[in-house]
Amino acid sequence: MALKILSSVYILSLFFPYTFLGIGSSGDLQPYNILIGFFLSSVYILAKITKKTTLDKWVIVPIIIILINTIVLILFSELDVNLIRGIGAYANFSVLLISSFIALKYSDKVVLKIVIISAILWNAIGIVQLFFDREFLTFLVNRTVITDDRGVISLSPEPSYYALMCCVTSAIIFVYGQKKLALILLSPVVFLAKSSVISLFLVFSMLLYLLILGNKFTRVLLFVLLTLISLFFMNGESISIFLSGIDLSSLGRLGLILENFDKIFYFFIDDQSINTRLTHIYYSIYGFVENYGIPRGSSIWPEYINSKANGPILWSDGLETTERINSGLGQPLFELGFFSLTIFYVFYSCIKYNVDDKERLWLLCSVLLFMINTLSISYPPLTLLMAIMLKGNKFDTCCSTQRLRVL
Repeated sequence: MALKILSSVYILSLFFPYTFLGIGSSGDLQPYNILIGFFLSSVYILAKITKKTTLDKWVIVPIIIILINTIVLILFSELDVNLIRGIGAYANFSVLLISSFIALKYSDKVVLKIVIISAILWNAIGIVQLFFDREFLTFLVNRTVITDDRGVISLSPEPSYYALMCCVTSAIIFVYGQKKLALILLSPVVFLAKSSVISLFLVFSMLLYLLILGNKFTRVLLFVLLTLISLFFMNGESISIFLSGIDLSSLGRLGLILENFDKIFYFFIDDQSINTRLTHIYYSIYGFVENYGIPRGSSIWPEYINSKANGPILWSDGLETTERINSGLGQPLFELGFFSLTIFYVFYSCIKYNVDDKERLWLLCSVLLFMINTLSISYPPLTLLMAIMLKGNKFDTCCSTQRLRVL
């Protein structure tokens, strides 16, 4: 009973990662889910050892990942704050993955309810902020970015983080079979968070859907669609004329992109936020290839990215030195080199266990697509989604039961 309650509390904590309860971190992400998860994992592992029973594979593998990556970072990094941050990031990933896997054993019947309630609460707060008070409950978050030309933040530091939470909660709800509800809970990305970057990745995700789940007709349609998009990009002025009579100001930065589609290439180059993301994605992966897969450690990134500033397309001029890489896939590749395969093995296993389920396969490909951007491997709700995927088809019966109960 105690482990069931602890597991439920842990799952709930995953969906409020930025909420500050008076004692915690000065940064964006708070450590409550890590602390609860570490305690849950320790109790479970000690109980297994005491009873002399075998530990599950997905309890052992993350522990091995922690050990290997810690050694790599110590060998290839300077003894500074970035080393501690780097070790912490990969340790968090492993602890949260172990904890999520264990929590599903004890609280699998309440997971869907917790996720739905959390998503509704996030969006209810977002609606209040949009129509009544933009600073409603923002005191629960350490850092906030609130402007009139961007979306609301709900319980996160900025609109893009809110949009990210919408995407991950919707993905989990989708896995549990609540497809219509998942689609509804995605709408705040455009109408509340108004995140241009996340909206763009959602478009790419829909294209992946047509590619993976479509028939021959839809694939031909996808080819035609991509061709038309390419032509529009080549002549963006046509889109600007088409949208000229529509008021897009309510969509924030997404509306700004659509209104200035004829200058779309210049927009990606000149807009600091978008260009920063592109820069980090490109140079983190390029740094991996350039160094032949040899680890670079967690200390050299600021110096490396500054040395690449003012390139012909991607730039970092005027950008404050960043201590971490804003790319979920680029970070382990750049810092760990070939040893990042220990982390990608987890993603490979997720795909392997679900390869026969095209919808889950599409969802996993979409997650990897989002991780090219700023979705970190240690993002708390993501580790729960991965744990669900690692259970593969064995979890389907539980999902069906919960779907009937919710309905």
